[in-house]
Amino acid sequence: MHLDDDQYNYRGFKTNILLSSGVEPPIALNIVGHLGIALGARVPQDSLGKERLVDGSGVRHLGISKYPVIILKARPRKIRTALERARVYPELIIADYPEQMLWTGHDDELAQALAEQHEADLNYLGIAAYGPTEIMTEVFGRFSLWNA
Repeated sequence: MHLDDDQYNYRGFKTNILLSSGVEPPIALNIVGHLGIALGARVPQDSLGKERLVDGSGVRHLGISKYPVIILKARPRKIRTALERARVYPELIIADYPEQMLWTGHDDELAQALAEQHEADLNYLGIAAYGPTEIMTEVFGRFSLWNA
């Protein structure tokens, strides 16, 4: 449960994005972008900060997440383990990025490529999750921060 804007607990929720340690920086940025949009479309509306921010010149800016967003890295097999652990918690909103997303173009191509694979055979290049901090720490707390 979230609180109104004036009383929310900044550390009550967070987003973690876990990337494969073998992914090159340009691909990692692409993965983060896609996962961010997928997750952003599904998180509760009150997870976002103010809709608009206005600077001293009167220029309006879009608000951003009012909770931390942490980018982490892991070996590919550890990404699968984290995903399996995250799926146990119904409180989490989860997005994943299987490698098929790199070599398909149209969404229908991606749907077909995934339909032809068993989940156990998917190679995940990244996952993102949003939820209560204590659960996020349980699932993602042992991973290092991502760096280029």
